Amino acid sequence: MIEYIFISKVRLKLLKLFFLDTTEEIHIRGIVRKIGEEINAVRRELKNLEDAGILVSQKRGNRLYYKVDFEGHIFHELHAIINKEYGLGGKILEKLDQLGDVRYLLLTTAYIENHHPSQYDVDILVVGNVEMKVLSTAIKEAEKTLGREIRYTVMTEEEFIFRKKKRDNFITNILNKKKIMLYGDENSLMS
Repeated sequence: MIEYIFISKVRLKLLKLFFLDTTEEIHIRGIVRKIGEEINAVRRELKNLEDAGILVSQKRGNRLYYKVDFEGHIFHELHAIINKEYGLGGKILEKLDQLGDVRYLLLTTAYIENHHPSQYDVDILVVGNVEMKVLSTAIKEAEKTLGREIRYTVMTEEEFIFRKKKRDNFITNILNKKKIMLYGDENSLMS
């Protein structure tokens, strides 16, 4: 779907490269190797993305390195779109109709930042009556694609409501930080 929005296939490849792994900091030749496009087209699109405040560059030695601009005014929205379409979110949403009765599905701050300071941090929270085999298969496929372990928690809506009312640290931590809603209404999630 997103291919219809972005006219340039090079720009889309760059967005996927940087937003599926926001820790990526890479020089132009490395980018060319990773996405398999002509260097001039890559340079032109990197300049466009930098001018738009989506990427930032830093010169080190004789190389120019690019990375995501976390302070960019549309960082969070672009990150959500790319992850819903191509990342972990896309892998799970492909199986949504087979997952059962899902009420909420969200990517957490730990996934967004690829940082798990606590052993209890999870990448994805699924609330509802879920077909665990389908979810497990989707998670394993995403792990292969992303090249990293995906931590997830599944709970029923009743358990989620109970834990939210009790101000459970695990649930409060997820709700009070950045998240990407893949499915469900964020307002009812928070109320």
